[in-house]
Amino acid sequence: MSARGMSDRSGFLEAGHTPTLIAALLYFDVSFMAWVLLGPIAPFLREGFHLSATQTGLITAIPLLGGSLFRPIMGLVGDRIGGRRAGVIGMTLTLLPLFLAWRFASSPSHFYVLGFFLGISGASFAVALPLVSRWYPPEYQGLAMGIAGAGNSGTLLATLFAPRLAERFGWASMFGFAMLPLAAVFIVFVLFARDSPAPRKVTTARDYRAVLGESDTLWLAFLYSLTFGGFVGFSSFLTTFFHEQYQLSRVSSGDFTTLVVVAGSFLRPVGGWLSDRLGGYKLLVLLLVTFAACLCVVSAAPPLRVAVAVLFVGMGALGMGNAAARAGRPHRSPCRAHRPRDRYRRRRRRSWRFLPADAARHGQGLHRQLPDGIARLRRPLRDGHHRAARARRAVVAAVGTGRSGSRGHLCVSQCRSSQ
Repeated sequence: MSARGMSDRSGFLEAGHTPTLIAALLYFDVSFMAWVLLGPIAPFLREGFHLSATQTGLITAIPLLGGSLFRPIMGLVGDRIGGRRAGVIGMTLTLLPLFLAWRFASSPSHFYVLGFFLGISGASFAVALPLVSRWYPPEYQGLAMGIAGAGNSGTLLATLFAPRLAERFGWASMFGFAMLPLAAVFIVFVLFARDSPAPRKVTTARDYRAVLGESDTLWLAFLYSLTFGGFVGFSSFLTTFFHEQYQLSRVSSGDFTTLVVVAGSFLRPVGGWLSDRLGGYKLLVLLLVTFAACLCVVSAAPPLRVAVAVLFVGMGALGMGNAAARAGRPHRSPCRAHRPRDRYRRRRRRSWRFLPADAARHGQGLHRQLPDGIARLRRPLRDGHHRAARARRAVVAAVGTGRSGSRGHLCVSQCRSSQ
């Protein structure tokens, strides 16, 4: 390994908190497993309850919808009470629907409700990733977020083991087995995860409105919905796709899904590493084009081997795209705790690494020119306002001391002339 690589590695280890990074990775991993659990066993539920294609699709999709709704709630809780306590609450609430599905679920409507509350586990990345992010400076954000985000490998646990356990012990017992790794990680998280000692600013409603008012927020959310939403959606649906389209067995469908999903799970840290060096924008554009091309090939219903190979490449592109989209966020919107109070300096110091080079130079030039021009326009008004204020204070002082003679008239005249 080169000297530069050794220095980068030592700098990364010294910059953050490795136990928290590992604990957050495990928390994200088992929570992701619980979130997509209904997808791999959807063929079992369809045969057991004689579900239609629409009902099967709802059982697969409702946990994803619940995760998107619970994510801002869990993120708000993490900002208020800290990521460690929010993670403990999230895992506790995830164990409850798993237990109810194990002991009491007996109809499709039960799985609609329980699937929605499994979305709490899907909101884990709103807690785990910020918990890690607060420990690391911007130059290591891509790698740190890529490692923590590799917890989406929990999909592999669901697609590989859930069909086998359901085939041998029944789908109900499978939910009981799923509680075991979650309970083990719960203990590890409580023992090793720590909140960053850096001061955490209390976020107000005004701060949230300011962030939502920035165009970057909407664009990054849209791009992340394509990468992360695509990865989660296909991870949940591919078992049903292989079972229905290629008439594979329920266990074999899960195996092929595992083979495809492994690319997106383990290439995510690679995407973070490349984002730190190439820039998130260029990498993300390339990855989205690659995934679109893969979808065009799969839509033609190629042979199974071709479909698996193409989906492997496509899911790998989405996995790296997850890290690329998130790595662009700290460069476009640095942490408020590290921003100077002066608005002009804050705008000048904003990094433009997420945008193309031309757009970055153009945008940074605007930010340099506009504040200077506004300051030049406001300077005469500000100086006149200060002169008027000084004159008014002199009048008040003269009146208060009872000397309202010539000095008082002189002050009034100065006040009027300054205005």
